[in-house]
Amino acid sequence: MTDALHAQALADKARVRAAVAARLDVLSPEQRAERDRRIRARAHDLPELRGARTILAYAPLLDEVDLWPLIETLRAQGNRLAFARVHPLTHRLTAHAVRDPATELAPGHYGLREPSARAPRVAAAALDAVLVPGRAFTAQGARVGRGGGYYDRFLARCPATRIAFAYAEQIFEALPCEAHDLGVHVVVTSRAAHRAPAQAPQSFRP
Repeated sequence: MTDALHAQALADKARVRAAVAARLDVLSPEQRAERDRRIRARAHDLPELRGARTILAYAPLLDEVDLWPLIETLRAQGNRLAFARVHPLTHRLTAHAVRDPATELAPGHYGLREPSARAPRVAAAALDAVLVPGRAFTAQGARVGRGGGYYDRFLARCPATRIAFAYAEQIFEALPCEAHDLGVHVVVTSRAAHRAPAQAPQSFRP
């Protein structure tokens, strides 16, 4: 991709993120809570999670789907949980085993709750499923994140099933993805669980 095309893609992604923020801003706390509940209900029925033993989760931000009850259920069922730790100097993630997220996660980079550097590392190849955050998705699995590329780099060496949870307001017909932008296999909203292979880059149609 040329510098000009890359710059255009960055600008288009910024517009998508701004559009998502505007869409989510109009949701009331009650609407969010109800959608969160319905999304988690769909998650409990996912065969991709039922068949997973080791799962990389994340601590959701306030504008993301509340996954804490789901994470607690997975822990109570005996799944091995890992959480990502951010390394800003290298723009990479490492996965670390966490037994109790309530006590073993602390505020870290970018305001994210993450495990201690002393927590045991979990190899990417050992993961069965990765819960992938993002700002925007398509029903076919394309994804736009927050712009750091951390998950793209991690997922490039991780064979696990990638699962995203999103509000309907985060779903687009197409997104300005580039060659390094990796998609997900499942996108769960309050309306449906969309399954698709990880997507090749898609053209952007606003």
